[in-house]
Amino acid sequence: MGHPGWDLWPIVIDPSHAPAAEGAGPYLILFLACLPALDMETPAGARQVLAAIHDTGASHADRRRLTAIILSRASDAARQTLEAMMSTAEWKDDFIESYVQIGVEQGLEQGLEQGAANAKAQDVLKVMEARGLRGTPEQMAKVAATAGIAQLDIWFDRALTADTAADVFDGPTSA
Repeated sequence: MGHPGWDLWPIVIDPSHAPAAEGAGPYLILFLACLPALDMETPAGARQVLAAIHDTGASHADRRRLTAIILSRASDAARQTLEAMMSTAEWKDDFIESYVQIGVEQGLEQGLEQGAANAKAQDVLKVMEARGLRGTPEQMAKVAATAGIAQLDIWFDRALTADTAADVFDGPTSA
């Protein structure tokens, strides 16, 4: 391939052929943790990874991203070890606020979606009641249990013009 006398020797890096972590820079440590060629289940390995995230000198947002990547690649046992260490006084300032913020943002997003679905479900039931459409207990439970906005939108639109409660729920069940 290519120039005569030139041989291509690919470098293969896998968990059993990874470079040594001793003396490695922070990004190589994080690479080894993701490979996984570094045991993050032990306190020493977890400490090495947390120190590497800190030592990158990355911004708060980038450290948060690095933490999320490492936690997503970690085994359940390693994740527990890392999370336990991040909540200690030694690491709390660097990690716990970032980690908590990730959870808060995810929870807030889920809460907003659930709140919108609950409001739409109430709208469906109000329109049905205002129009005198008496649904069965099963139909009312179906509305209350549905978290999909698209489905609730369909039922809401049908409730505006339906002649019976059955007309609201009959037909295609999603957009």
